[in-house]
Amino acid sequence: MVRWVIEDGAIGEALFFTGINFSGQRARVRFFPGGRMQGDEIDGSRVKSFGIIASFGLRVTLCTARGDVGWEDHTWRAVTLVEGSTFESMSKKPAIQVPDVDVMDPFDARRTDLELRLGYPDVGVPSKGTGWTFGHRSGVDLKCNVKTIRVENVLRPRKTDP
Repeated sequence: MVRWVIEDGAIGEALFFTGINFSGQRARVRFFPGGRMQGDEIDGSRVKSFGIIASFGLRVTLCTARGDVGWEDHTWRAVTLVEGSTFESMSKKPAIQVPDVDVMDPFDARRTDLELRLGYPDVGVPSKGTGWTFGHRSGVDLKCNVKTIRVENVLRPRKTDP
């Protein structure tokens, strides 16, 4: 099962699928204030596609590293709900769909484009990323290799140390 790192202020839900194009077994997780979550267990060795429904600013980052130190050196992908790069879900909230975690498709794609296989923009650390999705590839696919899922609200002010 995956390890979760959920920051306070991360509110929304994510759906994970064991097949590309939102096929296979579905698992649903909801995020609540205080860094809490509720929902299904996520088997990272089976994750191939996912979607997010939340307010603008929610970021979900899938990582192939299990720890907190140096995880940016491993393969990871961040997906953020950014105005202009979402569609309206059935619940009338902003949403993003990722039909293949290793491929760059439009934010509202229902299926991955099997002929046009583009990777997502590669950045060294999350603070250097722009747009609704970016990440880092270290030679290992993210698909079926998710060890940690990080959830944060990038629009929420950060607490600073005294």
